Amino acid sequence: MLDPRTLKDLVDAELAQVSDARVLADIGRLRIEPRPFAGRWNFTRARRYHPCWAILQNERGHGVAYCASGFGPSLPWGLMRLSGDSWMGMDSDWLPTLLDAYFGSLGDEIPIWRVLMRRPGEPPRFITAEASWDETWQRVYELRASDPAARYDCDHGIAYASPYRTDEEPALT
Repeated sequence: MLDPRTLKDLVDAELAQVSDARVLADIGRLRIEPRPFAGRWNFTRARRYHPCWAILQNERGHGVAYCASGFGPSLPWGLMRLSGDSWMGMDSDWLPTLLDAYFGSLGDEIPIWRVLMRRPGEPPRFITAEASWDETWQRVYELRASDPAARYDCDHGIAYASPYRTDEEPALT
């Protein structure tokens, strides 16, 4: 049975993987006391709810929830609106780790973002220094327009364990 202590331990175990002080401080700012709520599931005719827990929340009421059912247990960390109607969203909003969810939605306020370039036959690599989310995306769009032979994305170089990050670890250049 999930309880606040168990969830705090889950969060602490994930955060123990990260050494970047900026990320840890930002997650600390967003971290709330685990709060249970009913997540609305829209994928059946009958309205159904799953037991969820709010874990991280920003000032706009968006955040990260934990839910062992629904898309869990393989994808238990969801990006959701945590105030008002708590629709569980699409499957793409549910991720295997808390850190995947944080970087997927909430980590845009700290300047950890870099342009990641992928060219056929070459390993992916960062080609810019760290900058803000908006500055990095602006540079990504410029590069995509000027060099369609390569693929450019906004990413970060913060190391942590995730099934989503194992196959393409970029070289930190």
